[in-house]
Amino acid sequence: YYDGNNASASTTFKIGILAVKVVNYTRELVRNKINKFNVDVESRWNSIINEVYAEVNIQDSKNEILKTPAITLKPWETATITAYYDAADKKAQYYSGRITLYFAGNSTEQDIRVKMLVNPEEIRRVTIYIAVTAIIVALIIILVIVSLKTSSRKNVKGKKG
Repeated sequence: YYDGNNASASTTFKIGILAVKVVNYTRELVRNKINKFNVDVESRWNSIINEVYAEVNIQDSKNEILKTPAITLKPWETATITAYYDAADKKAQYYSGRITLYFAGNSTEQDIRVKMLVNPEEIRRVTIYIAVTAIIVALIIILVIVSLKTSSRKNVKGKKG
């Protein structure tokens, strides 16, 4: 209120908390290859957060922990951090796991579920193997039939003469 007039102003602002959250992660991996495992993270803080990194534990027979490189998040920024997962000799099934984010002396955890897919190269190899085997079996059957017909014709000619 000034000089008998009313004035108003409005603006939108965010009130932040010192937190980083997982907004997305890789949900499908391919067997028998090294896969990128991406974790999309989002700052919920009004200032820069240094040394943000994740540890990813996919619960399999090895129970190894993947660690991403550390990054710096700007206020309210979303970024992707990446680790690599060796899926050699894994079964094509669902695996449970956990992502632990570390930032500014704090951490947060999120349970995850990841689907292990069959490698398309494996499917192609098996398909080629089956096709080649079927062709070989078909050729053997044809050779046996031709051989039987030829020998039966000789036997018929031999009996006539």
